[in-house]
Amino acid sequence: MTQQQLTNGNPDGAVMGRSDDKLGFYGLTTAIVQPTSASQAAVTATAVTATATTATITTAAHGFATGTQGDAVVTRVAQLQVDTAASIVLVNQLRAELVALNVIAGA
Repeated sequence: MTQQQLTNGNPDGAVMGRSDDKLGFYGLTTAIVQPTSASQAAVTATAVTATATTATITTAAHGFATGTQGDAVVTRVAQLQVDTAASIVLVNQLRAELVALNVIAGA
């Protein structure tokens, strides 16, 4: 079977479909419109400032020179948890949309 060329060699490139067109890939039986979702929004990482984490041998709990140092580390870990959760939402949304378009199999 001969493959059909979808572009005409235009140096500016080619666009496949308009925003209201339905598309499908790899034998998708029912084409769909371009997926949109609030979950597609870019993930903004929490701004993190440098934290002094140099342990000092003292009698302070967990090896930090002060409780403030220890609290700062806990705060940074909490920020990383929030950023990771937001990234997981975005990745799962993108995955779901690629599966819906049949671009990836999803399993």
